[in-house]
Amino acid sequence: MTDPEPPPWVDPAEAGSLRRRIPFRSRGLERCTMCALPPSLCICADLPTIDVATRVLLVIHHVEMKKSTNTGRLAVRILSGGAANVRGAIHGPPRTQVDGPRLVLFPDPAARPVTPADRGKVLVVPDGNWGQARRMINRDPDLLGGELVTVQPAGPSRYGLRRNRRPDALCTF
Repeated sequence: MTDPEPPPWVDPAEAGSLRRRIPFRSRGLERCTMCALPPSLCICADLPTIDVATRVLLVIHHVEMKKSTNTGRLAVRILSGGAANVRGAIHGPPRTQVDGPRLVLFPDPAARPVTPADRGKVLVVPDGNWGQARRMINRDPDLLGGELVTVQPAGPSRYGLRRNRRPDALCTF
């Protein structure tokens, strides 16, 4: 079995085998660099690819990259054309350039619901806790100047890895 392509936050020159010790806050357990789970629980081989008409760019706060529960890395891996930029990494990988009109996914009172007419635009998603996401919207060049949009919740989430106290809030994945 060959190792999959390393994600954008892993330096290809240093990637080697993706089953190596990486700096997740996880009591020193060996973790997969793709899904951040221990090798016995790795889900990389089972992840589907979802074709989407809209290009999705995740702006992941550098602190989130160390969390094994970060769902952004899975979203980038699953979505066709998905990309990630790491915000605040001192020696991080080069940033993906954003071309074209941008929509910023954030539950702001001034945000409008996303519509089918938005296809073809770049959906930029801040990935971090609420404070980090708010600061990214006000400071990150990928998010500045983008139009704020929201998604209409389809009901309570069944996702159990991370939860939010706010009923209108969603985890990245």
